[in-house]
Amino acid sequence: MNKFHRKWGIYLQAYASIGSGHWQLRPGEFTDLNPLADPVITEIAAAKGKTPAQVILAWHAHRECIPLVKSSNQGRLAENMAFTSVELSAEDVAKINALDKGARLFNPKHLDMKYDWNYFPYYD
Repeated sequence: MNKFHRKWGIYLQAYASIGSGHWQLRPGEFTDLNPLADPVITEIAAAKGKTPAQVILAWHAHRECIPLVKSSNQGRLAENMAFTSVELSAEDVAKINALDKGARLFNPKHLDMKYDWNYFPYYD
């Protein structure tokens, strides 16, 4: 989807850029999906002396997505904003790309069904 949007000069925003921890509305196999604790992410972060959040945010930027950096903790917010200092190699990016589990954190089909989401083909 990003490739299509970039063709038209549209940049996607990565909402909940670093994941969302435990989210009860995800389907069963994805309930406890936590990108910050993924061994590949933590290995890359440790090798670079960075945090897992910084690695994930740098990966979004590498994909030309706009990561929405948010935290209620001021120190963590500053730390996360420092993702711009993370340099990912092509191998790092390939490893992170391979983590795709086909999960959507915020799939409207798992929210209340008062809306007809069938008009949005990318939510099928």
